[in-house]
Amino acid sequence: MVLELSRDELEEIYDLRLLLETSAIRLSAERITDEYLDKAEEIHREMEAAPHSASWVVLNRKFHLALYEAAQSPRLLSILTALLDASVIYVSASVEASPDLRTRAGHDHAHLIAMLRARDADGAEEAIKQHLGIPGSMLDLK
Repeated sequence: MVLELSRDELEEIYDLRLLLETSAIRLSAERITDEYLDKAEEIHREMEAAPHSASWVVLNRKFHLALYEAAQSPRLLSILTALLDASVIYVSASVEASPDLRTRAGHDHAHLIAMLRARDADGAEEAIKQHLGIPGSMLDLK
């Protein structure tokens, strides 16, 4: 079975992610604990050391979910989990198309952690908005 990448699907997924992740990151900024932050930082370190793109993509999904678990909104987390699952193929294709993506995403992730550690909801929201533009900018889909 071969999965095809679609510009329409990518846009739909990322439009929904943008809508929901900005809300989730704001909630997380208000509710996050040091334990959640420590977990996100540990995943970030694992991503930096990941030798293969496949393991990095899995850790990327895990990183985002760790941030949104802190929002303490089970239904929102469930919906975001489904969207992150649908995003994996696009994130993977983006990493293959541009190996520099890992570095750029790593900087974004570190910035997100810093904004959350500062409990800066506005800064975290702006950071996630910029971060979610990466796959669409890396892929030339029809």
